[in-house]
Amino acid sequence: MNNYNRNYLVENYLTYTGSKGPHKYTILAGHSYQKIFLQGRGTSINNFPISGVQPIYNPGTGQDLTLANNRPTGFAEINELQSFFGRINYQFKEKYLFTGIFRADGSTKFGENNKYGYFPSFSAGWILSKEEFMKDISFISYVKLRGGWGLTGNQEIPSKRTQALFTSSISGTTSYPLLVSGAYPSGITYARLANPDLQWEVSSQTDLGLDFELFKGKLSGTVDYFRKVTDNILLRFIPADPIQPAPEVWINVEDMTITNKGLELELNYRHNNTEGISYSVGGNITFIDNIVENSPYSVIPSGSASGSGLTSATINGYISGQPIGTFYLQKFIGFNASGLSVYEDANGDGIVNDKDRQALGSALPNRIFNLYGTI
Repeated sequence: MNNYNRNYLVENYLTYTGSKGPHKYTILAGHSYQKIFLQGRGTSINNFPISGVQPIYNPGTGQDLTLANNRPTGFAEINELQSFFGRINYQFKEKYLFTGIFRADGSTKFGENNKYGYFPSFSAGWILSKEEFMKDISFISYVKLRGGWGLTGNQEIPSKRTQALFTSSISGTTSYPLLVSGAYPSGITYARLANPDLQWEVSSQTDLGLDFELFKGKLSGTVDYFRKVTDNILLRFIPADPIQPAPEVWINVEDMTITNKGLELELNYRHNNTEGISYSVGGNITFIDNIVENSPYSVIPSGSASGSGLTSATINGYISGQPIGTFYLQKFIGFNASGLSVYEDANGDGIVNDKDRQALGSALPNRIFNLYGTI
């Protein structure tokens, strides 16, 4: 096997900084271009005699070299990503803050008419502790309110998914018995359908937060609310239509969304004394709610029971009204008189089978916490 990889990255930035009276600003414009090239070739020879000569130095000693068992393999991928972006940072009296960003990202992973995605974002902050009406509150050292909204794009799919993929095979479904012997010659069939309309998956995120320091910085903390909605979901789709010529095609799922929203809290206490010994203790906790909505499918498989003694059956999926990766199983309700497992007849048709699967929880946590201390 011979692999060859190249990764080119070129980035250019132009920054201008200025100020006038209570106004301060920084303007940035930039361009980025990345090209990744991957190539591999391979072949094999089997059944080497046991000798002191390493096969790598004498491949001709291999006894098994047939097209069926030693077919050459190879692949090549070229991915390009080009970005144009700009950012403006503005401050007024060092207590009113604003940032605006705009990106145009183009990827060769998407169709001819959808290579570019456009992603604006905005954020603003207000340092309340610098206001005159806060000066008399002595125990408050620092308070800042902040908020933001923005769009981001996702292109993390394999390359060439907008193009059709073909494979060769020898069967009655891909060729005709044209040979004198009646055997089928090699034929070509679809392995993946083309989709020139494939485009960026897009996430919209809103954040609201509060940062504070009390008692001359001894007690500090943050409160953050977030809400992220992802749509235009990228999906490897298996067509159910029997006349489709290929077993898969990549699509954007219309109307389907995945929402993550929640609250993050952090609190820290820091103490220093005159003897040089200091310590700090703190913790944080995140409450998160995840839900899939408006999926046009009863379940999109996302995980299987894999491992020794398991069947590789699908057990996780994306289901409307449930978190991502929800377990999609038959519900165990006990044992019968013979000691065999009994499962719930969920649809009430009198037969327990694969149609009785139901959503039975998710491994995705709805809260995460952490405690820490230093001395």
